Amino acid sequence: MGTGFARLWRLAIPCADDAGDRRELLSLRQLPSGTPRLQRLRELTQNVYSGAFSFRRNWLAFVALVLIFLGLGATLGSWLQSLNTPAWLLGFIMMFPGVVVARLWVAWAMRRLGGRAAEVVDAFLEEGICPTCAYNLAGVMSGEEHNALVACSECGARWRRDRVRRVVQEETDTAREPWSLRAAMRNAGARIVSMEGVDDLGRTTVFVRQLDLAGVEKAATGERQERVRRARRRLAAVGRWSRALLGLLIVPFAAVLAWSILRRPLASLGMADAFHAFAVLLYLWWIVVLLRSDVGRRGPKRRALFLDESLCPACASDLGPADADGWRDCPDCRTCWKAGTGAEGPA
Repeated sequence: MGTGFARLWRLAIPCADDAGDRRELLSLRQLPSGTPRLQRLRELTQNVYSGAFSFRRNWLAFVALVLIFLGLGATLGSWLQSLNTPAWLLGFIMMFPGVVVARLWVAWAMRRLGGRAAEVVDAFLEEGICPTCAYNLAGVMSGEEHNALVACSECGARWRRDRVRRVVQEETDTAREPWSLRAAMRNAGARIVSMEGVDDLGRTTVFVRQLDLAGVEKAATGERQERVRRARRRLAAVGRWSRALLGLLIVPFAAVLAWSILRRPLASLGMADAFHAFAVLLYLWWIVVLLRSDVGRRGPKRRALFLDESLCPACASDLGPADADGWRDCPDCRTCWKAGTGAEGPA
């Protein structure tokens, strides 16, 4: 009973390795980052974890937990009032049932997401990274090639050798992206719009964000760099008016708060005005994030402009040659595309 409750409390998605041992996927705080390869894996995992916060998927549990919270809160509040508890202390204590209920709801929902664990495991193993600890499997892949299973030397999880598609010698388990304004805007933009989608065969993938294309362009050389530059510039114009319209919807809220501060004498400003000023800054920050986000950069236009440059719409790598039916594989992210079809990009 205690072990089961502890597992429910942990915010992690359960999975199993190829030896049948029970494991847990990396938590959001453990996900590696810093390179386009790691960033795509990070975003795919974040999209899976975000299902824990979906009200549509978990509405029944949410309603049940809210009713439990109201019952506990009413009982606890009545008892504390009978003890003449100060109002400020009563309000502080009443927060704890809400925190516990919210935490249990998210944890329970994440346990239900175990059905999508195989999707994350496949993505990590294709990149040669252990999905339970982010350790690079390149080292263990080089030895004991007669074994069908390879054991992660960091966490001991065992995976089928044929599932590890890419072997790259680089550090992954400690890889973390340093803070930068571009990274902060990209991560904030990820809260607005997901770039998870499907290729032309219907397989789930994650599409590279506009702010990450600058790094892809910088790493490219020669004629490929020019193609990436053209795709990035054309993509920047896609959805421009949609982002501008959404930004304009936020402007009145920031303007009202700013006017409430500016119209008063400086000597009369108090703590409430300081909070209003901070709110104005937050509004302005989210307007900038929205304008730099990928809102509107979805669908067939995005897909078409990348294919026009012989680039993968998902990761911006060079596509392989077309087969007899016109299908082109991406050797980097293993998506498949067909020029001239009506398939869309991110869903």
